[in-house]
Amino acid sequence: MNNQTVKHFPLPENILSLNTKQLKELLENDEYLNHYVVNKSYHEHNEIIKYEKETKRLQEILDGIKSIAKSLSEIKTDHIRSNISTLEKNDTALKQQMNYLETELSHDNIKRFLDDYLNKIQKTQIDPLKQKVIEDPYDLDSHGEYIETLTKFNRLRFLFNSLST
Repeated sequence: MNNQTVKHFPLPENILSLNTKQLKELLENDEYLNHYVVNKSYHEHNEIIKYEKETKRLQEILDGIKSIAKSLSEIKTDHIRSNISTLEKNDTALKQQMNYLETELSHDNIKRFLDDYLNKIQKTQIDPLKQKVIEDPYDLDSHGEYIETLTKFNRLRFLFNSLST
């Protein structure tokens, strides 16, 4: 038996103690050879299945990478630049709006706005009712309306003053 054949053939443990005649009988033993072929075929079949599964898994990974590469190559840089430009414009507009709101909604501006609003209510609602009560001191409906409006006005003024402090 040459060295090539020995490498690919499962030999018994006691191979070194066998003589040439016993080795020849072993190689001519159909049961031993059948067992060897079946065993070797089974292991090779399992190896083939393992490699096929690994090949399939690697192919799926490769297909995924190709899909990602294709989708990345389809992205138009002009579209991205346009989106970035739009975002920068929106960011600038938002910063300007924020700056405007910070200056317009300062404590002093809010207090001035609320004071102007109270003065407008004073001129349009309170003063005419007060004049009406002065002109006709015996009109109870005018007195009631004046007191009710003045009470609401004073509550509103108190609320505004508490907000501005």
